Formats: sequence, structure tokens, C-alpha cells
Amino acid sequence: MGVPTLEELREHNARLVELLDAGTAPVHVLLRSDIEQPPTLRLDVARSVFGGLAHPVLGYVLLINRQKPLVEFVATILGRFFGVKYKFFPTLDEAIAFLKAEDPSIDWSQLDESALSEQSSQ
Repeated sequence: MGVPTLEELREHNARLVELLDAGTAPVHVLLRSDIEQPPTLRLDVARSVFGGLAHPVLGYVLLINRQKPLVEFVATILGRFFGVKYKFFPTLDEAIAFLKAEDPSIDWSQLDESALSEQSSQ
């Protein structure tokens, strides 16, 4: 993906808000990041682009990013700004193992496995 545009980020945020609105707390989010570098944002713009992170039903945001320190740094800052519980994992399996241990109330039989495929992140 390289560096996402503001429009792409706004579209992703709008979709995130739709999903969070439809969910029951806590709604955990797994993000597979192929972003090489985060875009440069002012805080007022960040609020409009990442406002979904302040949603009341949001639980953990688990970022699978395979060692991209700059992405982790920016996500950590955004997490603190929005009060988000971010965790970073090198693999999807490790993120799922964390969720299984952290939130035993998740009904894994309802999981749409296709949402976790490599193709769904592209």
C-alpha cells in the first residue's frame, strides 16, 4: 500500500464506524497493515480520519504489521490520543491467540474466516 491517502483513511474509518455501530461491546479490531509509512497528519485532521477509534464499543485494536517501527510509533501515539488499547503482533495467529486468552466471551464459531485471509487485506 505504501502511504495511504487521506481519502482512503477516511473511507476505512467510515467502514469501521459502521461495523462498530452494528456491534456489541467490546468489538475488537484486527488490522493487517501493509502500510510502509504512515501519512503526515495534523491532529485536527487525525481526528476526522481516525475518529472511529474513539467509538464507545471499541475493545482492542490488534495491529499485525511485521516489524514496521514507524507504523507502530504512529499507532501508539494515535492510541494514546484516542484512548485505544493497541497491541502489536508479527502474525495473525499470535493476535488471535492473544484475543482468545484475553476475551473468553468471543464466540469463535461466528468468525468469518474469509475476513482473515491474505487476500482480504489487499
